[in-house]
Amino acid sequence: MKQSNYTPFNYKNIKMPLTLSIKNFWIRKLRKNNSELQRNFMKEMGSRRRLTKERNEIDWFPTVDSALCTGCGICADFCPKSVFEKEAVERKKLTVVRPYECVMLCRGCMPKCPVGAISFPDPEDFKKYIYYV
Repeated sequence: MKQSNYTPFNYKNIKMPLTLSIKNFWIRKLRKNNSELQRNFMKEMGSRRRLTKERNEIDWFPTVDSALCTGCGICADFCPKSVFEKEAVERKKLTVVRPYECVMLCRGCMPKCPVGAISFPDPEDFKKYIYYV
């Protein structure tokens, strides 16, 4: 099995209100196996996040390596925005069908993939598009 090269994104470099930054710290400490806690926090982060450009102008979305994808559907079950869907032709592999529904800087599905078939662009390149209120 291929080991994922996932590293959590460092939100410290994005200007974030102090209270949200402290909450982010504690959520990361406590979230170990609590996906519900992580989802609720991501929902709150999303409601406070603002973009400097229109979402359809920012190319932040996952790519699925079809050679590695086993079609297990873990990523599709995890994603609350329904970004993934099984291909109509094969019905075995998953593809990204709604790329611009993906939450900016969210990479939650990447570590969930057991074979490491999901990849994202470098988050450092996309910090300029986000600020928090």
